[in-house]
Amino acid sequence: MSYRITSKKQYIEYCQTNKISGYSSLKEEELKYIVELHRKIMRKHVEHLPSWYKLPEISFNKFIFCLKELYDIYNDDAAQLLNPIDKSALKYIHGYSDEEIQNALKISHLMRLSAMKRGILHQRIMGMFPGYKDLGTGHQSKCDIADESETMVAEIKSAGNTMNSSSKASVTNNLKKAIKQGLNAYCVIIQWDKTEEVDKHGITWICGKRFYKKLSGRSSFLNDLYYTIGECFMRYNTFDELLTSLEIA
Repeated sequence: MSYRITSKKQYIEYCQTNKISGYSSLKEEELKYIVELHRKIMRKHVEHLPSWYKLPEISFNKFIFCLKELYDIYNDDAAQLLNPIDKSALKYIHGYSDEEIQNALKISHLMRLSAMKRGILHQRIMGMFPGYKDLGTGHQSKCDIADESETMVAEIKSAGNTMNSSSKASVTNNLKKAIKQGLNAYCVIIQWDKTEEVDKHGITWICGKRFYKKLSGRSSFLNDLYYTIGECFMRYNTFDELLTSLEIA
């Protein structure tokens, strides 16, 4: 979209076209910031990739934009409240200080927030591989990614314990429908204690490391992804610091 964007409707259309999910409920000024940030990052030509970037299969610019939501989560400093009974038990029975209790609450809060975003992050990254696409939200298949020819679809879950029985039933039903249409169907569980198995419906359940190997051709991709994200967080504590280092801010 190269023309000037001037309305909330156009901002939302831009987000949909560029698979930028989770922003449709924002106010117009907030949407405008997200769209302008995305366009600025996409226009930036990075002649020499940083030495810590280990994902040559993935567009560096798109990867950087993907990190914004993670940085937003991990820089959330909102105070967390604990009911008085739990606080008394932790303080007097277990001997935790007020500071230790607050730090533990913050960690728990961040982990809950990040759990909701990790699956989305992997969905976006998998959709960046050549020959594959992120289906965003609301696709008729109700799946997360597909190959360009749409002979394969996949649902992405960050961990097995993020699926309760109803969630697993929903995923299974969506993938069974895909199989009936002649498609190959995968449920990718990023952190899974198994590697790969095909169930009675023909659905392939597969761990993140092995699925990333299918996409990238190398078994080290997931480890390199974790390394790259870790290097970003180590070098740049905020998203603004990262953008400044790349002369994007």
